[in-house]
Amino acid sequence: MKIVVIRRDNIGDLVCTTPLFNALRRHYPAARIVALVNDYNAPVLSGNPDIDEVCVYTKAKHRSAAQTKFGVWWKTWKLLRRLRQERFDLAFVATPARQPEGIKFAHWIRPSRLIAFGSDADGIDDPLDSGEIEGLHETEAVMRLLHPLGIIESPGPVKVVSPERNVLLPGLTSGQGMIVGLHISARKPPQRWDVDRFADVARQLHASHSARLLVFWSPGSEHNPLHPGDDEKASRLKALCDGVPLQLVPTRSEEHTSELQS
Repeated sequence: MKIVVIRRDNIGDLVCTTPLFNALRRHYPAARIVALVNDYNAPVLSGNPDIDEVCVYTKAKHRSAAQTKFGVWWKTWKLLRRLRQERFDLAFVATPARQPEGIKFAHWIRPSRLIAFGSDADGIDDPLDSGEIEGLHETEAVMRLLHPLGIIESPGPVKVVSPERNVLLPGLTSGQGMIVGLHISARKPPQRWDVDRFADVARQLHASHSARLLVFWSPGSEHNPLHPGDDEKASRLKALCDGVPLQLVPTRSEEHTSELQS
């Protein structure tokens, strides 16, 4: 069997899809499993043993200064054409809501069977109703895509494979408490916590568990119109956590984050 899983969203969304990949590998151990993702979330899947190939495309809005829209679209079209030639038995658009662009990608690939959230009008062989997953965690919602295959189970742990190396964190060398990571960035404003709430959590963790804190965030100024970052927010958090052992770690890439987690 040949299976392709399409996930066009953000880094955290792709992390929450890794239990789906694991379930597919367990139930179809001999299958060829391919992930179709974008160039900024693809490193999440690096080294994942449940996946045979990670196919990467670039969204036009995220192209570099040296790339043209036409050039980006041309490379994406060639990738989709290659995937179509593989004649996939099964495709998933692994987003817990109707995603027209993901469905369009799936139709370009032309799998024998398409499972996705949407309706019959979208040309989906097994359409799922997003209203039935309201209130579920992202990992639980994505696992519902397996129900048409008769696979009904809770999601296992998310999986990100870290390189086998150690990174010195000079700000946390003293103390014996647990090391806790706080990621303070979120792309959508409604999903963002105020810095005072993060500071309160950091102080309580240190007071209750002698915790030492690693603070991750998307680097850059909050005033950057294309990719706003949280440099200012991180600095404010550091100032609010005087006396708490806290290391500021801007996450310039997924590989950098994985190194720190190891």
